[in-house]
Amino acid sequence: MAEPNSSLVERLFGEHRTKLQSFFRRRIRTAADAPDLVRCYAQAEPARQLPNLQKMPILVLTSEASYHAPYDHCTVNYLRQAGVKPTYIRLADIGIKGNSHVMMLEKNNKEIAAVLAKWLDEALPD
Repeated sequence: MAEPNSSLVERLFGEHRTKLQSFFRRRIRTAADAPDLVRCYAQAEPARQLPNLQKMPILVLTSEASYHAPYDHCTVNYLRQAGVKPTYIRLADIGIKGNSHVMMLEKNNKEIAAVLAKWLDEALPD
């Protein structure tokens, strides 16, 4: 059991503290990709790789009015830096506008489902 005066980080993370500190020192903030997007964090090079995710198809699907819209590109950038090849579809870019994060509850959910089905057909061929 940790001493009462030890730091919160030490009490919570103990032996993993050094690894966490190393992780947070290895990131850099990048410029925003567009005025309506947030700045992303990237790993300092050489970037850690995600070999298990490199073996599978990954889709990041963003709707125009989602709270994820300003930062989903950061997820895509991180995956790419880690050697993953995600497909990034912004629904607004293909003419499907105004949807929220819970896009499958929207009135045009069949149109969105068609986008998903098309991606699945291309990403997982028979």
